[in-house]
Amino acid sequence: MGWAKGRFPVLSQLNVITNPANIDDTYDFFTGQYGPDGSGYQVGSLASDWAAGGKGTPPPPWEEDEDNPWNKGDADEWRAHCQKSLKMTNQGLDHDGKSTGGTVEDDLRTWIVDAILKKQQIVYRYRRNKSAGADWQADREQKNGRWYITVSGPGF
Repeated sequence: MGWAKGRFPVLSQLNVITNPANIDDTYDFFTGQYGPDGSGYQVGSLASDWAAGGKGTPPPPWEEDEDNPWNKGDADEWRAHCQKSLKMTNQGLDHDGKSTGGTVEDDLRTWIVDAILKKQQIVYRYRRNKSAGADWQADREQKNGRWYITVSGPGF
């Protein structure tokens, strides 16, 4: 999942916002915006909501990112994509090597919330699947104190 270069946001922003230099600000914003358990979070919403800001909100870590300039239209389109396209059963595997039985959207939401609430780093990767009829899927591994989330899909 991702936009072409120069279009924001991409889920790889998780790599930036969960790195050790930014995780405390990310945690503070996340729990302030979505509650102490992250129950108000929806996949694709973080970039749009954080950029909207509010009193006491730290600036998003991507504010000066020349490669991925933020704009509201792209952020809203990204959120809509995540909410629409990822509702299929996830054929990917969790860190224990088993399928969760959830949707891609639900698994990503759970994994992102879990990592941010535990202040753990996410290393996000997207792999385009050019096979005919390819569906979205997400996998998660834990290595070296980081969560590796890989999403495969047809692109757009």
